Amino acid sequence: GFRQKNHREQSFPADVLVAALDVSLERSDAVSKMDRNRLLHKFLEEAGVEVAAVPLNRQFEKANVKLRGLFASMMWLPIVESDKLPRNTVVDCIKANVSKDFLTVNLCASKVDDTHLSLLARSMHKNLTRVDLNFWMCPRLTGKGVEDLARQMPSKLKTLKLNFKLSGVGQGGVDALASFPVGLTSLFLNFSYNSEIRSLASICQSIRVLAQSSLKLLDLDISGVEKIGDKS
Repeated sequence: GFRQKNHREQSFPADVLVAALDVSLERSDAVSKMDRNRLLHKFLEEAGVEVAAVPLNRQFEKANVKLRGLFASMMWLPIVESDKLPRNTVVDCIKANVSKDFLTVNLCASKVDDTHLSLLARSMHKNLTRVDLNFWMCPRLTGKGVEDLARQMPSKLKTLKLNFKLSGVGQGGVDALASFPVGLTSLFLNFSYNSEIRSLASICQSIRVLAQSSLKLLDLDISGVEKIGDKS
């Protein structure tokens, strides 16, 4: 399953991804100058641009930012598995790609902890409208990590999906819900099989804060939470 997938991906040479964080189209090469120009024009979608004349053209930098952000987004699992990678560079590359309005990260069955969750929170830019985070089977996460995540969620966010099934976020993670942006229209929460969640009232209170203005769709899963009660 997911553990086997994560194990296979660990063998991919991370230094290749690290090098991609400094990708620059204007420094690229090809067998012929014609091929090079055609490829670059394709990237820029501006046929006829004289590449050699504008090596620092803003269009090149815009494409570079997107590419760096793409490669950086592939590095979350390597970051979780190794402390030798340039974490701040990864965060900066993802955050710089402000043209992308959604963020999807799947770290289920990994060693992700609150430190990684804080890094993830820092990578979010203000233009994000959709965030989908999967932390199924991540017992090292706690409520503090969710608090850090909530504090840095962008105010324009409309759709939020959080999967904390079989994680360690517990009651603290539930209480942190009240700090998420109030402009949400769709909210998907999975806290199933979190044995440390105790209060149904707290869940309702947190969701009420989020739902007070704009929430139209709520999907909540608290199945398998055996010790939950109705007291705050």
